[in-house]
Amino acid sequence: MKSHLEFPEVDQLRERSQVRSQPACFVCGQDNPHGLRIRFQRNEQGEVSALWSPAPVWEGFEGIVHGGVVSAVLDTESSLTARNGAEHAHAWASFLSVR
Repeated sequence: MKSHLEFPEVDQLRERSQVRSQPACFVCGQDNPHGLRIRFQRNEQGEVSALWSPAPVWEGFEGIVHGGVVSAVLDTESSLTARNGAEHAHAWASFLSVR
């Protein structure tokens, strides 16, 4: 499956710091055998990003990532961005719309 999204160059990601994740998180948890295991990075300006190529198993329609998966990724990324590196802060979406 091809992605139509633009991502930062891999060399730029090396300059970023790894964002701490919850081990069992469906999106970013590295210990969840059924999860996406996306590794998010934070740059010096507090921006959060990741390189991720969804596998065909995450398709809704052929060649299109399921909207629920897209929503989960966006929800996790926005929460990590809102926390802005604070170890014990919490953030969540009160409303999220994906079209």
